[in-house]
Amino acid sequence: MYRIAIASSNGENVDLHFAQAASFLIYEITKDGVDFIDDRPVVLPEKEHVHNEENMDAVIELLNDCVAVFVLKIGMRSSRQLYARGLKSFEVSYPLHHIFRTLVDNLQRGKIKVL
Repeated sequence: MYRIAIASSNGENVDLHFAQAASFLIYEITKDGVDFIDDRPVVLPEKEHVHNEENMDAVIELLNDCVAVFVLKIGMRSSRQLYARGLKSFEVSYPLHHIFRTLVDNLQRGKIKVL
């Protein structure tokens, strides 16, 4: 079992850049399926510059119980900062149901234990 974060404007597709996400959808993935956990709004301490260290720390803290974040695009610096804190980032443009099906299937087959 593990949690993932998804940047989606409509709850159906991964369609937002990491820095553009106003919130992240949190899902728990198990061998039995997928459960929606939360829609977490991004509240940035520093509004003037999205990519500063204080803002990045706030987003990482928001996602601290997740092992991965699925986004349409993410900058290399942001990706590295996430990875340094234990979060993997994946650039995808798939419907959520495709991601869920793939992750659950791979868990059931023992191909992945945690991303």
